[in-house]
Amino acid sequence: MALHIMKIHAFTLRDLWKTIIPRLGVGSPPMVPAWPPDAFALTAHALRHAGAYIGVLSNWPPPVESGKEWADHCEAVAKKWRGVVVKSSSLPKEVQSCWGRISAGLDQPLADLSDSLNSEPARAMLELMAYADQACLPLAAERVPGASFDPISFVFARKAFEQMQRKNATKSLCREIDVSRLRVLPKARVPQRGLTIRSLSLYVGLCEGAEIETTFIDHQSYPEAPAINILLLPWPLRVRPAQFRQTRQLTNEMATISDEFGFFTYESAQAGKGFEDGLEDLLEEAAKECGPVNMVVLPELALSSKEVDSVRNLLNFWGCTLITGVGEAAVSGSKHGTNRLQFSVPGYEAIVEQEKQHRWKLDSSQVIQYSLGSSLHHETAWWEHIDIARRRLALIRMHPELTACALICEDLARSDPAGDQIRALGPNLVVALLMDGPQLLSRWAARHATTLAEDPGCSVLTLTSLGMSQLSRPGKGPNRDRVIALWKQEGGSAEEIELPLGSAAAVLSISMKHVKDWSADGRSRCSNIPSLTGVRFLKAEKLSTLPL
Repeated sequence: MALHIMKIHAFTLRDLWKTIIPRLGVGSPPMVPAWPPDAFALTAHALRHAGAYIGVLSNWPPPVESGKEWADHCEAVAKKWRGVVVKSSSLPKEVQSCWGRISAGLDQPLADLSDSLNSEPARAMLELMAYADQACLPLAAERVPGASFDPISFVFARKAFEQMQRKNATKSLCREIDVSRLRVLPKARVPQRGLTIRSLSLYVGLCEGAEIETTFIDHQSYPEAPAINILLLPWPLRVRPAQFRQTRQLTNEMATISDEFGFFTYESAQAGKGFEDGLEDLLEEAAKECGPVNMVVLPELALSSKEVDSVRNLLNFWGCTLITGVGEAAVSGSKHGTNRLQFSVPGYEAIVEQEKQHRWKLDSSQVIQYSLGSSLHHETAWWEHIDIARRRLALIRMHPELTACALICEDLARSDPAGDQIRALGPNLVVALLMDGPQLLSRWAARHATTLAEDPGCSVLTLTSLGMSQLSRPGKGPNRDRVIALWKQEGGSAEEIELPLGSAAAVLSISMKHVKDWSADGRSRCSNIPSLTGVRFLKAEKLSTLPL
């Protein structure tokens, strides 16, 4: 019997795009997307999918108007495009020219786009992507000395942020593209090393797929602050091995799990009203030492659901942003524990909650390291008994020059899915809440902080509780159990934050270092590196005497 093999149809640009915007699968040529973020998403996705941006850069930039540099030409086209959006007029001829050249290759196999002999559609996509990205400049909120007010840019930015907040938009700048396909959001930093599709945009980034719901919130609570004061409270100050205990899995949960694995949960201590009184004393002391506190950060699982409400209300009164870990212990055999973070910003009504995305796995060495052998057998590998719910990542612009996001412990160590989004959007501050040992330069958190500091250029703050750090038994070398935090920024060495004896909290003063970020196609923008410019330590006497 003869074997008949059916030839598989080559995957074309039209095939790719019609899965994103169905109307692009019909018509010749289809109409160009008029909204810049939609055009950006289509071109960036296709260039990355085909790997075509690498080859076209070897013959760049494209010819532009006589006497103009590429960056100036790009901004001139982008300015006209912004005007089109506001006034509903015809698209710039440069945008239409790019689309015409792209349309001529719609039925060309994607594999051919990176071929230097057939790269005209790819070159046109790279050009259109740059125009679309540059059109989104008003979303950057960057301060340009001497720049006058531009009403067109103001209206464009307002329309863009209204699009992200529109009901059912689920936080994307795109109009024609559903978030289950692609998502476009503002970005703060551009990687200055290597060459990926992320290197080619200054103002917006592309997030692909629906595995993680990524949102961007523009709520600038401290628009005029010359520096940001961050109060680090490594709570709880004491942790006991008995707070870790074994718990049974739920019915039918991981029914195939081996006897070599088990589940554990952590029971938070309840500090009660005394915690709020002690925190308010800290805020008053910090204000005397360093000026008003803008942000309070507590570690993973620092507060219970009941405690966090009263703490958030207190900090709203003081005008402080709160980033804290929140959790509840599992009920053996019937209910998962919870492990999430809360991010609340003064004046922003919604409370941002983000579940932990990866369970902690306690192995034999960690059971011994934290002296947990009385509660958990050291020959068993123990999984944190939490539910892995919908994965979310929130980026919050709380200052014209500061966009922050937060992660919980393992989510810093695991590069996907949150790490992919962080590299795509480049928030310039990442805060990692941990239940970990001392935050030493030699340990895992410092390695992962360094990775993000290099690409995309984030400053990274890690914080663990003093109780957990002191529960950790030192290996070789001196005991450094009071190193509760670590700061790493681009271009600088990591700095350990070590509490002196008698101190129980620290205030970090963060100022902005202005730098120029370059895109791989030759454009630039003013970006900001949050830089550690001061550290002060506080005693927190009321908190130190609370029974836990």
